[in-house]
Amino acid sequence: MILIVHGGAGDKRPTKNAIRKISESLSCGYEMLNRGGTAVDAVAKSIKILEDSGIFNAGTGGNIQLDGVRRLDASIMDGKSLKAGAAIGLEGIKNPIEAAGIIMNLPHVMLTNIGAKKIAVANSLEPLPEPDEKLLERFKRIPKKEINMHLKNMSPFRAAQLSLIRLRRIGGEGGVIVLNKKGRFAILHTTKFMASGCIDKKGIVVKELWSDKTR
Repeated sequence: MILIVHGGAGDKRPTKNAIRKISESLSCGYEMLNRGGTAVDAVAKSIKILEDSGIFNAGTGGNIQLDGVRRLDASIMDGKSLKAGAAIGLEGIKNPIEAAGIIMNLPHVMLTNIGAKKIAVANSLEPLPEPDEKLLERFKRIPKKEINMHLKNMSPFRAAQLSLIRLRRIGGEGGVIVLNKKGRFAILHTTKFMASGCIDKKGIVVKELWSDKTR
């Protein structure tokens, strides 16, 4: 069995709290695999811990975008069936991975914003709490010039550039790869991009996420 968990990349060294939370995520996922759980269940369980922690740029800890709104992305794929699901730009829902898991079992592969939110609400997924003081303070530190440029129709390319610069400093997305006892793969990513209107690659199946155990 193999279980890999990561908490994102960036210029900052991981904190002790981040390392402890990743360790907890690994332990919970591995315990599920040890009990014969599926790879998909193990990655979902592991990543939900990261989303709920408030430490990583995902779920409760998702950064506020330049227009003051938090929109979350997540994707998941089963390496045996090749079924995949992705939720992109999801507002007001705490665990986008749960929405991605639901979408994986629908005729669709990817739903964005309103469509993803309707699915989440219909399945009574837990709402996203208000951002804490740390997130609000981080948002306040963004130069007003950048926010004003964004609100005045900054080009998507420039908005993405600014977001990537900030994400290098912030880091903290979440990802899990699993190989269970039966040799079945599953993979998952969850994160939040900074610029509104930009779709983070973590929400795009094939571009960033592919799991295949059919060969």
